[in-house]
Amino acid sequence: MQPYSIDVFDKQLNSKSHTNTQKVQFKEDYLDPENNTVDVYSAITCEISDYIWIHKPGKTYGGQVTKIEDKGKYAQITYKTLMANFQNTFLCDTSEIGQDTMENYIAKAIADMFVRNADQEQNIPYAEVEIKTSTSEWTLDIVPDTEESPFALVNLFKQVILPAFEQYDIVVTPRIDFKLKKVIFSVEQNTKATKTIEADLPNVIDRSVVVRRQRKMVNKVTTYNKKNFEMVSTYFLHTDETFDKEDRDRVVPVQWVDKECSTPTTEEQAQNIVQAINSAVTKIDRSIQGTEVEDLQDAVDTVNEYLNEGLSVVNGAVYQAGTALQNTDAIKADLETYTDSPQNVEDGQRESEEQFEEAARRNAETTFKSNRYDNYIEITCALDDTLISPDTLTIGQVTNVISNGVVYPTILTGRKITDKYTLIYGTVRLELTKILKQ
Repeated sequence: MQPYSIDVFDKQLNSKSHTNTQKVQFKEDYLDPENNTVDVYSAITCEISDYIWIHKPGKTYGGQVTKIEDKGKYAQITYKTLMANFQNTFLCDTSEIGQDTMENYIAKAIADMFVRNADQEQNIPYAEVEIKTSTSEWTLDIVPDTEESPFALVNLFKQVILPAFEQYDIVVTPRIDFKLKKVIFSVEQNTKATKTIEADLPNVIDRSVVVRRQRKMVNKVTTYNKKNFEMVSTYFLHTDETFDKEDRDRVVPVQWVDKECSTPTTEEQAQNIVQAINSAVTKIDRSIQGTEVEDLQDAVDTVNEYLNEGLSVVNGAVYQAGTALQNTDAIKADLETYTDSPQNVEDGQRESEEQFEEAARRNAETTFKSNRYDNYIEITCALDDTLISPDTLTIGQVTNVISNGVVYPTILTGRKITDKYTLIYGTVRLELTKILKQ
């Protein structure tokens, strides 16, 4: 049997030490990054935070050293994948949620934390982020910490990376290229073809299929507006896995959750509209005075939407009824008439209801999407199994597991490698310590 090579590198990816070992056990859990250990029976130079690379042809494991223990005849090195770095908080601007793509949003958060951080000691040397897919329709269940600002302190792993995985199949994969001296964080939706595993075939050494959908499968979401609890919206999950506000063809028994959001009241939104118009008029004034305004068209659209002024932009200038606008005096007078008028209140009410309903819909979407793959499945096979080919499967790959004639759609979330290969599927964990973390 060919031994594994063990190479140790410092944080600058400089080689420090090398040895071999015959036996390696490895486990990974995307939902809860695992500690791994390797026993070393010969002298090796290694420190906390060094990188360790354990490999032989077709097999490679590794991560960052977290503990070194002298066991007498050997040293035991504990290491963790770089996913553990994401168990930290960052300042989230909730107004950016749903803007741009989800992959770009995650990549920016990682880069701000570890690539271009103002604290150079926090940055990971030679780190870069690569984006391979684009998910434009997305949201996250994150609300501002206060009503006065859009910001919230958020755990990157628990509140961003895991929901992206569970709801949109987006996987963050760290890897270290020791030859090119790169630490790469890849962000992509797993688009590999769905795998089918027949768990009743003889090549499956052991299997465990636990479906616990009644514990977590929410099928009714009610959202209240913290600023006005009379604003309430309920969404129902249907048997075809769609959802809307219609009480029909529902998934039962009822498993519900109540959520809150904080969107403007009618009065607040009426004021917001006036402020938006004021800001737009200011930009138009600057344009008339000869200052180039990048979002001039947006400003004109805002004024037209609420005051119906018939403005247009031609060659960077604002026109009204075919004549270049000389000043905004008439617009300002119309704005004064509009402020606190019945039309202003009506516009505020309509937009207030629209914003609340959109927040309620997002709450329902994030909740119902988390229901997918609410199972726990283990499939154990030989290391060299050719039917399943476990080494070819990737975290986040959708799989149909067939057991006793029933097809269980699930997703690969972890693996254990000893003298056998165990694939772990689903977003439920049965170990008590992991259940407590959920």
